[in-house]
Amino acid sequence: MSDLEEFFLHQLKAEGLPRPEVREFKFHPTRKWRVDFLYNTINLVVEIEGGQWLGSKGGHTSGKGYEKNCEKYNELTALGYRLLRFTGGMLRNGIAMEQMRRALT
Repeated sequence: MSDLEEFFLHQLKAEGLPRPEVREFKFHPTRKWRVDFLYNTINLVVEIEGGQWLGSKGGHTSGKGYEKNCEKYNELTALGYRLLRFTGGMLRNGIAMEQMRRALT
């Protein structure tokens, strides 16, 4: 688990919000795609996005990586899941917990 993912779970606890039921959820029947967190009872997926400041050196933020993530996220949505994505900045400035509170109520 990444430091940002640990920080996300710590913030949930501090805010009194429920923890996700599943970690590293494999959501697709044939692809090896996984998502960071799943709230199974409400079909809510949370992805913690790191490396956005690495430019082309970051696997998920390179052109090819970004395109693969778009494919993954679109398939996730087509399968009926809601998706929230948070960066480290969003975790630090409070936006992530504000949006989590709204999504969970």
